[in-house]
Amino acid sequence: MALDSDQQNNRFTECLLYVSQAQVAAVSKSWRDAEQLFSKAIALLRQNLQARDYPAEREFYASCLARHGRAISETGDVTTGVKYIVEALEIMKNLRDSDRVLERDDLLNDIAETEQNLKCYQQRSGNSSDLTASTTH
Repeated sequence: MALDSDQQNNRFTECLLYVSQAQVAAVSKSWRDAEQLFSKAIALLRQNLQARDYPAEREFYASCLARHGRAISETGDVTTGVKYIVEALEIMKNLRDSDRVLERDDLLNDIAETEQNLKCYQQRSGNSSDLTASTTH
């Protein structure tokens, strides 16, 4: 199967639009809107990652998962939100430990922020051990 770079790039551009809208919704504390928009972005990124495995795109995917998890947690479903955050951290740490990422500082900052959010939501739920045991995919 030949890779259609235009299709992949167009999908990524559409994803960026959803993420931008989701970030605006999150800043406005419109968490359900943010959740839906991040979900659309994640679906597009998953399609791209099946067709091509760019480290920067995988890192962006992990960042979107973490933000999606935060939005879900803020709507009240902390358990599901934490599952996305845990999955994001797993991807980020795998990228950190590989030799495939050039911008390590950005990745390390994303990991630190995601770990902080995870800790916050685990404390909010009052059950940290059960929340880190499973991930969503």
